[in-house]
Amino acid sequence: MLKYYLILLLCIFSSLVHAKSPDAQTIAIAAPHITSLIEEDQSGIYQGILNEAISDMPFKIIQSYTPYKRALVSFEQGHTDCIYSFTQVMQEKLGNENIIASFPLGAFAYYMFSPLDQSPLTSSSQLKGLNVGAVHVHENYYKHRLSEKIKLDKVYKDAQNLKKLKVKRIDVMIAALPDLQPFVDQLSYSAKHPLVESYDRITCHNKALTQSFLDELSPRLKRMKDSGRYKEISGELFFDFDSEYKQQ
Repeated sequence: MLKYYLILLLCIFSSLVHAKSPDAQTIAIAAPHITSLIEEDQSGIYQGILNEAISDMPFKIIQSYTPYKRALVSFEQGHTDCIYSFTQVMQEKLGNENIIASFPLGAFAYYMFSPLDQSPLTSSSQLKGLNVGAVHVHENYYKHRLSEKIKLDKVYKDAQNLKKLKVKRIDVMIAALPDLQPFVDQLSYSAKHPLVESYDRITCHNKALTQSFLDELSPRLKRMKDSGRYKEISGELFFDFDSEYKQQ
């Protein structure tokens, strides 16, 4: 009997020694505001998609909603494992080999938006001499399409530029769809002339834990996209894209 208890205690001790730390599977995700897609009250489209995808995953997911700059700095300095979107921005800053990303949460395109009573702009060269509104950090996606002479009046949210456009403090604003979809009936733009098109993904530091997380997450996201769940969650903000996408 004594031998039995000794073996039992040894097994219990061994399991405790080899047990994973409760924090071993924790993934911290920075959630910077993106109009309609990432909101402080968790009502954003991308938050809805991600929360459904991770509902029964073997990871503890902590999402922190913060202003753009704070979210980006937090990710750059390694305080968070992942961040919504900004894949290309982080690849440029930290190196392609240090960044991995999920199957897309959605696609987006940047356009030049003018007041409704103005003719839509079809070329970035038409921005010359105009007061152009933009959102901080987002210019990293499309700055290569703009002349160096074009100066951007940057704010922290699209809502600020919409107000400035309405009172003519700016002539045009650069913003993305589907983010601005709820407001397009108030604006003039050319759907055939985007400045740039790309994807929004969950962007992570390249390490074993985050690779394991994305290996689990990406197939779930793809199944949701292919089954029509993305469209159901996104409604009028759904921006379709080709599902034959390879994780970066």
